[in-house]
Amino acid sequence: MDNTPKWDVIQTCLITCWANQRTMHRASHRTNRTASGDMRGMTLIEVICLLALAAIVLIVVAPRRGHHGSARITAAMTQIATFTTQLAAFRDDNGFFPSGTNGLQDLVRQPAGATNWHGPYAQSIPKDPWGQDYVYECPARHRASDHPYDLLSLGPPGENTPLGNWVPRSTP
Repeated sequence: MDNTPKWDVIQTCLITCWANQRTMHRASHRTNRTASGDMRGMTLIEVICLLALAAIVLIVVAPRRGHHGSARITAAMTQIATFTTQLAAFRDDNGFFPSGTNGLQDLVRQPAGATNWHGPYAQSIPKDPWGQDYVYECPARHRASDHPYDLLSLGPPGENTPLGNWVPRSTP
């Protein structure tokens, strides 16, 4: 029989002793800290983790507060600007803007009397972000506009805040 210790047994013994020593050291360290009243607080790593967690929460929650509908307002104003460009192309080709209240449909299909129509200027006329039709009137009723027509979205339901080509708006 071989009396030399096997490496596996020695290794297991060393690991067990080391683990027991660390456990005893931690237990005595906690006892000494609480017994002497020396509570130093959190470590730097704990503080950094806490700040990172707070930053993540703020990044996720903050954009959702107070900006309800601002993306819809931006989308409506962008669509109005797109209609303005399409109406200018219609006027350049035909020499006049579409008249009446269904003039936006003249961007999609050729109206009667338009002999130089090179459309369609739009594939379709979308609804505003709140599901309502855009309103087009030519001639314009609001003279604050540089355009001879009024083009607007009625805006969010329940609010009396139309978004139109004559309403100066700052981007939200």
